[in-house]
Amino acid sequence: MPPLFTLPHMSLPPAANARLLYDQDHLEETVAFCQKELPLLEKEIPAKSQKLPAQEAPATSSYQYYALTALLVEALAELRRWKPAKEALGRYRMHFSRDPWGYTLGAEVTRRDPEVQDREAVDHAAEMLDAEAQRLMGKTKRKVG
Repeated sequence: MPPLFTLPHMSLPPAANARLLYDQDHLEETVAFCQKELPLLEKEIPAKSQKLPAQEAPATSSYQYYALTALLVEALAELRRWKPAKEALGRYRMHFSRDPWGYTLGAEVTRRDPEVQDREAVDHAAEMLDAEAQRLMGKTKRKVG
């Protein structure tokens, strides 16, 4: 299965530690490590930020949360655990509701889940996630430009 996306740069812990596990193909350990670290980072995420997490400095809790979520979702996808991957992205979107990345990746994970009963409903959900990502990208471009 091709990767869901290009993983972000991870030079500082805890994301660098998780990436080391992932690169050594220790997927179960990667999942466990990310699931242990993410709740700790949640407590440190600032209430408001003008930047998207991927644009923050790597040492910030927002960037680390983004990087660990990316790694967690990728590892879960490789293990074909779609429901926990969707749940992790849901938590990410709860913290960073203005970040299109969470919606775009959520749509991709939703599309790849083979164990759905109603494919039409899944396609509709993925389209809604994509539409929200596009809407947010338009907002981001207008603010920057």
